Amino acid sequence: MAPGDLDGVQLDACEYLAQRLRQLRAEGKYCDVVLVAGGARIAAHRAVLATASTAWQQALHTGGSSDDVEALPSAELRFPRCARPEVLQLLIDHIYADITLDQAIGQIQGKRCCRDVMRLFQALGPAASPELPSLRLARRLSQLRGQGIFCDTVRRLGVRC
Repeated sequence: MAPGDLDGVQLDACEYLAQRLRQLRAEGKYCDVVLVAGGARIAAHRAVLATASTAWQQALHTGGSSDDVEALPSAELRFPRCARPEVLQLLIDHIYADITLDQAIGQIQGKRCCRDVMRLFQALGPAASPELPSLRLARRLSQLRGQGIFCDTVRRLGVRC
């Protein structure tokens, strides 16, 4: 769905959702996974990361799947081949709709990126899309919810029906 297909209220709602998720992450609230690379620890939300790619979904849902990501039972993902945590941080910022892919690539290239960095983005980043990052995030979260993926919070209410 392109931005032109939505009205201003819907676009504002998508941006608000992305902004609130970034704020919760910055405050460390409800983060249920820690990414470890080059000694740095980056807190995040599994459901948000899962919106980016099937590689994230597999790593977060099954406890690890690829050579690039090693999952631990304590909801910690290690990136043993990533010596530059600032690159992983850019990827996470992009997934959280904080920066566009072009902005992320521009910052990476400014850091004299190597092909391994681009491989990380290609393997774990969202596919290139004309969608606004916040719209992509909202759409993918809705799809995951509809599939029952990463819906791990169940609240029991003391109400009889």
